[in-house]
Amino acid sequence: MTGRSSGRSLTYPIWFAVEGDKLYLIPVKGSDTEWYKNVRKIPTIRLSASGSTGNGVAVRDLRWYTVEMREGERAWHNPRKSPYGR
Repeated sequence: MTGRSSGRSLTYPIWFAVEGDKLYLIPVKGSDTEWYKNVRKIPTIRLSASGSTGNGVAVRDLRWYTVEMREGERAWHNPRKSPYGR
């Protein structure tokens, strides 16, 4: 992501959850964290997970930010349902 004041490229580890084709960004420490403030100001982000990287846009979806990946890109892989049921 890009820093809202500095304009520099920044890297933050974040919590996320995947449900179907949606990836939810979770502000575990609340909306006062730097990454959350940055994504609100400049929603273009780059995700890396499970050895893959992709570019997307964080979109406000009621209470959460979800990520819309650019066409043909996906930075996560959810090959099966949770081993804990559902």
